[in-house]
Amino acid sequence: MTRKTMILGGTVLALAIVIAGIVVGFPPSGDQAGTIGGVEEAARYKGRLMTEADVTLENPEVAVLFQNDQVLRLVKSDEFREVMQGEVYRELMASEAYRDLMASEAYRELMASEAYRELMASEAYRELMASEAYRDLMASEA
Repeated sequence: MTRKTMILGGTVLALAIVIAGIVVGFPPSGDQAGTIGGVEEAARYKGRLMTEADVTLENPEVAVLFQNDQVLRLVKSDEFREVMQGEVYRELMASEAYRDLMASEAYRELMASEAYRELMASEAYRELMASEAYRDLMASEA
């Protein structure tokens, strides 16, 4: 009698666990967000995929800048990192005026122009950027 009671009790207990699992939705089906195998990508990743045309590895303006010793020294400096991490820089980057400038057709035309590329590549421009007079001018409050 005790053996029958234990088998019956175990069966009832197993049945109760199965019914409770079904009621609360356990185990998850796997296609729900937050479950292993069912994690959905964040909405920001559902845009179009980047192609090789979206990534420019040979930008002449950037190449000219990084050939300049002054620019390289600036980029590697602690002062540059401080400015880039500063609140004023973040406010500038977040400003409506900056976004308007970057989105303007005139700015895009300037950056794409042959004259701009020639200026950036010219020895005269590199000398100007490296000159003490230019640094003094940029450091002056006026």
